[in-house]
Amino acid sequence: LHGGPNMQVTTEYNPFVQFELDRGIAVIAPNFRGSRGYGFNFMNMDYGKGREGAIRDVGALLDWIEEQPELDANRVIISGGSYGGYLSLISASRYSDRILGAVDFIGMTDLVPFLEGEKNADRTGEYGDPSDPEMRAFLNGISPIHNVSSIDVPLFIFHGEQDTRVLVDQPRKMVEALEKNNKTYRYIEASDEGHNPTKPWNIIYVMSAQMSFVDELFFDEK
Repeated sequence: LHGGPNMQVTTEYNPFVQFELDRGIAVIAPNFRGSRGYGFNFMNMDYGKGREGAIRDVGALLDWIEEQPELDANRVIISGGSYGGYLSLISASRYSDRILGAVDFIGMTDLVPFLEGEKNADRTGEYGDPSDPEMRAFLNGISPIHNVSSIDVPLFIFHGEQDTRVLVDQPRKMVEALEKNNKTYRYIEASDEGHNPTKPWNIIYVMSAQMSFVDELFFDEK
């Protein structure tokens, strides 16, 4: 699940995707509502309370997977980065009975403090104004940290301590909530990375850890 949320997945070479394909794991990269490239109406469909629809798009994707004879609907992991990481976590709270686990890279876990604490952009026009009580309640309702009790699959979470876009307090508080609710998770935090990891050894380490996470869930390898 891509970030943005108004980014767009296009056809390009991705070595990590190729590695998964070589191991027999299908990789599906959807352009859910809010993605660019399909006109302004589609790109703006997730604004405000329309964000609930983007979450439903993940459920529709799971429906589609069930209809594909070449895919195994009993072995699905949701993953994403930034907004896609958020979408992975909230989807884990909605569809735990349909997936094996979820992967979150640098994603938001609590939308209200994300909107109030992000210093480099005003996203209230897109996500909704948290100063409005009704919108604040809605944002809390679709924030992963307030839905931890509904997550019944293992999570893999990565974040950079120097992230100025999604502050590191977001995953740290999510981990605290997971601990209190006795949930299964792995958390990696890089002290020398920001919102987009750039250091080769960090990337290799985190990707290797994610592969291990996937292997345990898909192939029961520990």
